[in-house]
Amino acid sequence: MPAEMIFCCVGDTMISEAELCQKLADGLGIPHSDIHLEGERRFVLGETGIAVSLVVDENHNPMVATADISINSKVEHVTRLCKTFREMGWVL
Repeated sequence: MPAEMIFCCVGDTMISEAELCQKLADGLGIPHSDIHLEGERRFVLGETGIAVSLVVDENHNPMVATADISINSKVEHVTRLCKTFREMGWVL
């Protein structure tokens, strides 16, 4: 059964959806081209087994990211995901 982690943007630093995807790809060590869209504001981070859904504000800036972690995800990918969000100033 998959687990879910919810990250929230705090502070005044806004980031676009494209920037968020790029930072997650860099943080997880996967090419940006390995991020696959699964619908509006939902994407899968390559072969990591992690899917991310975004809630955006009125300016289309991501404010909340829900990460669905599959049972097959490696602990190192989850750790990198948390570290990347923390470095962007987001909280769990």
